Amino acid sequence: YGQAWDQINKALYPVGHPYHHGVIGSMNDLNAASLDDVKTWFRTWYGPNNAVLVLAGDIDLATAKEKVARYFGSIPAGPTMAQPAVNVAKRSADTRETMTDKVPQARIYRAWNVPQVGTADIDQLQLFSEVLGGAKSSRLSQRLQH
Repeated sequence: YGQAWDQINKALYPVGHPYHHGVIGSMNDLNAASLDDVKTWFRTWYGPNNAVLVLAGDIDLATAKEKVARYFGSIPAGPTMAQPAVNVAKRSADTRETMTDKVPQARIYRAWNVPQVGTADIDQLQLFSEVLGGAKSSRLSQRLQH
């Protein structure tokens, strides 16, 4: 099922949209990359100013700051990143695709382009999704399984 989302994203988003391609590219991209290409990519995208560090567990703020400074403070920042404009890709027609892969069971995926997180429209869609199929007691689950 690992290839399904790559195909879905290609179908949902136009060429040039940040979600059209996978995060690391394709195997063809990786096979064609030189060592210098990989080093440049790493220096550009893998820096502390483009990362998220999560600390979990029994740790206080002072200890956390000290450990972060000790283990990560010497890593130089990368170049400043421009935030790409991520918009809902307009759809003018339905897209239907079939793919075959070596998987144990068939699956059906349905996907839609929806507004971004944090908008009133997406909040309403998420609520609808939960009511429809978000739990064993949801309407869809009750209809299909019980």
